[in-house]
Formats: sequence, structure tokens, C-alpha cells
Amino acid sequence: MKTVRMLILSTVLLLGLSILPSLMAPIAPQHARSWSAAAQNVAIVEGKVVSIGEDSFVMQVRRVRNCDLKGLTVTVVWDEHTQWTRGKRAASPDELWVGAAVTVSGIVEDSVLYAQTVQIGGAHPARR
Repeated sequence: MKTVRMLILSTVLLLGLSILPSLMAPIAPQHARSWSAAAQNVAIVEGKVVSIGEDSFVMQVRRVRNCDLKGLTVTVVWDEHTQWTRGKRAASPDELWVGAAVTVSGIVEDSVLYAQTVQIGGAHPARR
């Protein structure tokens, strides 16, 4: 009887030890998993700013890479995580102006481009 108890106890202990690491593993938030899948389909859109809103702007599309964006204009929406650059330095949405050349990378959903990065001044700075 004592041997049977020890056998059951050791089996339960081994099962518990094999399950314990998976219970202790950190659980990634759901949005992090979906973002990594979406990050493989990052669109790059080049064009000129037509109008500016509070947290978005409309741009006239000149060139599109890595997506099948339809239309001549696209609405670009940004948030606090969007990275802004102008030339080789950091920038902000306050430095955006109508007519500015921009290159935006982000995720396209329903003809809206959710910006990850916005480069003011296009892909290449103008030569003098």
C-alpha cells in the first residue's frame, strides 16, 4: 500500500513539474501578437500633403510600395507612438505643412494608413 501511495505521489509530482514552466511563462498581450503578424505587411507611401487635421492628414499619393492601395489620395492617421523625422533629425507633427513631401510607413486598413513612421521631406533630401 505504501508503494502505491509513493508511486501516485511521484506521478503527480512529475506531472506538476512538467506543467509548471508553461504556467510561469509570461503571456504576451493579444495586440502584440496581431501587430507582429501585421508588421509583415507594412506599406510605404510617398506623396505630398494636401490637408492637415488634428491627428491626421490627407496626402496625394505619388508612389506606393508593399500594398494595393487604391486611389489618388489617402488619409494618414497618427498617434503618440508614431515616429517623426525630418532629414536626419527627429521631428513632430507641428513641423508638417501643406505641400510638404512625405514618406509614410504603416498599416493600411479600409483606405486609411495608420502611420508607424512619417518622414517629412520625402525619401531623399533635395540636392542644392
